[in-house]
Amino acid sequence: MLIRTYRQLVENNLCLEAHCLKCMRFEPIDLEGLIAAGRGDKVFIGLKPTCTSCGQKGELQLRPKGTMIGDGSPTTEFNQP
Repeated sequence: MLIRTYRQLVENNLCLEAHCLKCMRFEPIDLEGLIAAGRGDKVFIGLKPTCTSCGQKGELQLRPKGTMIGDGSPTTEFNQP
């Protein structure tokens, strides 16, 4: 199955984040908000997000919900010292 739209991401329990290489920031894309706004069938492939901090073009990162950035491991709770 080819996943191409925001709705297909949600249906397949995936999340999408914008990554700015210059700022080293990750920002989640509000998929539910996009769907509610009638943009659920928009194709995200090939889109280049623009960083709201520095204005540089970034990359999109697609991954399963519940995984940490970069290593694919499940998210964990951190205890504060």
